[in-house]
Amino acid sequence: MDYFIHIRTRIWRRCLAGVAAGLIVAWGEAQEPASPDPAPASSAATEDPAPLPPPSEPAPAPAAETPAELSDSGAQLFMQKCAGCHTVGGGALTGPDLKSTQTWPKQNLEPAIVRMEKNVGKLKPEDVQLLADLLLAPDAAARIAEEQKRIAKQQMAKLEPANAAVGRALFFGHKPLANGGLSCAACHAVNGHGGSLAADLTGSFAKLGEVPLGSTIEGVTFPLMQAAYAGRPITKQETMHLVKYLETAPAQVSSGMSVPPLHAAGVVGAGLAVTGLTRYYRRRNRGVRAALVQDAMRRSRS
Repeated sequence: MDYFIHIRTRIWRRCLAGVAAGLIVAWGEAQEPASPDPAPASSAATEDPAPLPPPSEPAPAPAAETPAELSDSGAQLFMQKCAGCHTVGGGALTGPDLKSTQTWPKQNLEPAIVRMEKNVGKLKPEDVQLLADLLLAPDAAARIAEEQKRIAKQQMAKLEPANAAVGRALFFGHKPLANGGLSCAACHAVNGHGGSLAADLTGSFAKLGEVPLGSTIEGVTFPLMQAAYAGRPITKQETMHLVKYLETAPAQVSSGMSVPPLHAAGVVGAGLAVTGLTRYYRRRNRGVRAALVQDAMRRSRS
């Protein structure tokens, strides 16, 4: 009896050991990460490949840079030297309209241009050629108008905006000019206020236009201006303010504008007087020398 009990106990222990071992193996497999099933090779080979994205359109080429605006040499020279007194087809100013010169022979036009040196200063031969070619060109007026626009655009890009109030202060001397020149009102008037040594500038903007009027102010082209501003030029910025004031002046009500001090007119008058006396004595000296030469010749013949 004891023998059978012993055998049954051993069998029972072996069964329990087998069950425990199985449980341990199952637990260990549960802790390992499951490896993904490999995709069947046949499916990869048989499926159509994914469609490729459409080729992207080439990026647009950058826009070519706009070339810098080129100046018209002939029109630019006209604006500097002639526009203060003349137009081409725009009517007479202080000088005649030059539209008629388009029918002149070139050999007559060039000497006429050279005769203007007394007003505009020395002209190089190539300058005379440029001006003659411009005045003979059928599109001369259009070229001058385009050059006016180009100059105005160029000036506006570099300087502060024109201010009529600043221009008025400069004109009447309430704000001094940068280089110490006389105020415009020492010689000129606007709306009846100012000096009377030179032309009244009321409406001058409407007659000349922005660029020619500015060229006249900045270039001090007239003898009276040259005497007043010798060595004291009006700056381009001041010119812009003055032109803006003259553009708006006819619409303004004048009030509180004082007549310029007498010493200002006196300085201009003194400059003109010195110039006149110098020319007088030069002529007088030439006359004296001529008389002496003639007297010497008479004596030598006798």
